[in-house]
Amino acid sequence: ADGVAPDDEPRFAEVLDTLPLDDDGRVPPWPLWWPSEVMARLIPDQSLRLDVTRGCPSVPRSLFSEAIPAPLYDGPCGFLGFGDGYSSDAAESRARGWPTVVLSDAHHLWPIAEPDEVAGLFADMVRRLTS
Repeated sequence: ADGVAPDDEPRFAEVLDTLPLDDDGRVPPWPLWWPSEVMARLIPDQSLRLDVTRGCPSVPRSLFSEAIPAPLYDGPCGFLGFGDGYSSDAAESRARGWPTVVLSDAHHLWPIAEPDEVAGLFADMVRRLTS
């Protein structure tokens, strides 16, 4: 939604508020927010997991209180969802008549853990939207 800050979601704000802040008010890189066994389940490949963690910066906690503007766009749209946690977004997509694909056994890090599968699904979606 246009103009919504990530920490407007109470459960997410609660997670953020439990994180330690450094002297500059930065939270740890997001892969370090979770127990190592959770990250191992989400990204089983240890080398890839380490690469992801190394690539994530520490950012100011205040960043999550900034509203994120949604740009206007009137072109073709579709929805590719990873897991059942986005069911309301999938329902909205279907209501708008957009092509909608949901991998119920996936999770939000599926594009990292299974990039070939996601690339194929994305390519199929693009074909559906442009043909």
